[in-house]
Amino acid sequence: MFKGEQSTSIASSLPEDQFYERVENELSKLGRVKVSSKGSFTIEPKDSIKTLGFMTDATMDGSIKKKSNGEYSIIVNYDLSPSVLNWIITVVLFCTTLFGAIVVLAPLIEKGKFDSAIKDAFRDLEEAE
Repeated sequence: MFKGEQSTSIASSLPEDQFYERVENELSKLGRVKVSSKGSFTIEPKDSIKTLGFMTDATMDGSIKKKSNGEYSIIVNYDLSPSVLNWIITVVLFCTTLFGAIVVLAPLIEKGKFDSAIKDAFRDLEEAE
């Protein structure tokens, strides 16, 4: 429902497998992550980056690509949508107070927090180089 993408390019002389490990370590601040040998990854977001965790379902994935100039391009995509509980609360509140339509926007509140968390992880990765 609410999608976002963050990307960065980082110059590194590390071999791909070692760079993937470094990315995995830095992105673990966002949640459980595993980078494949091809550079694709998924992240199971930590509850600590979700303010309204019970109201939002979040998925994160991305990729790492080595450019010809020795830089690595890292892209993280995320998708935030209302959880089942959010929909139940929305329907109940809509039927009783017409306020429920606003509750479905809870994932939008999370969008800024996800952007900030990803940018922080990228900054830490750049500083590690």
